[in-house]
Amino acid sequence: MAPYEIISIYLKGQKSDDLVNLIHQILIKQGGDLNFSCLLFLNDIGDEEFEPEEVINSQEALEKISSWPSFVTITYDMPEGKVSVTFDGKNKQIFSVTISVPNSILEKEDIFGKREDDSWKRYVSIATQIHDYTAANRTIFDWGLIENGFKWTEELEKLKSGKISGKYKYLDLIARNEYLVRSLPS
Repeated sequence: MAPYEIISIYLKGQKSDDLVNLIHQILIKQGGDLNFSCLLFLNDIGDEEFEPEEVINSQEALEKISSWPSFVTITYDMPEGKVSVTFDGKNKQIFSVTISVPNSILEKEDIFGKREDDSWKRYVSIATQIHDYTAANRTIFDWGLIENGFKWTEELEKLKSGKISGKYKYLDLIARNEYLVRSLPS
C-alpha cells in the first residue's frame, strides 16, 4: 500500500550540508531519532552497488548523505514508527526531499475508532517547518503521490516556467518570494 508523502522541491537546489542538517534538526525536534535501528540506503554509482547500512554514528551518516553524488534514503525512528527520508540531487545540491510516512502511522485509530490527530499534527508541522526553514519553493503532502505518478523533476520544470499545477489534499505550500536557508529556532 502506498505511503503518505511530504515532498519539498527547490528550484535552484540547496546546499546539501545545510539542508541535510536542517531536516535532521526538524525531525529530532519532532521526536525523531537516528540510531542503530535506522538504515542508510546509498544509490548505486555506475556499476558499484551498495548494500543498506545500519546507522552506527548519526553524524557520520549525515556527512555521507551530504557528500553522496546522487540520491540517498535514510530511515528515522519517529514516535509512531519508522519514516524514510530521501534526498535527491547532484553535485552537493539537493533539489527534492521526500518523507514517506507509512499508512499505519497516519491511519491509526483509538479504541473508539476515531483517528488519532497527534500524528497528523506532527507531520503537517514537519512539512510546514521544512518548507519555511529550508526555503522550499513548493511543499506538498498527500497520499500515494509517487505511486500515482508524481515526479518531482516534472514539477521542478513547471515551477521554473512559473506554472503551478495539481491539487493536494493535505498540504500545498508555494513560496511567493525567494529566500535563503534559515536557521531553525532553538
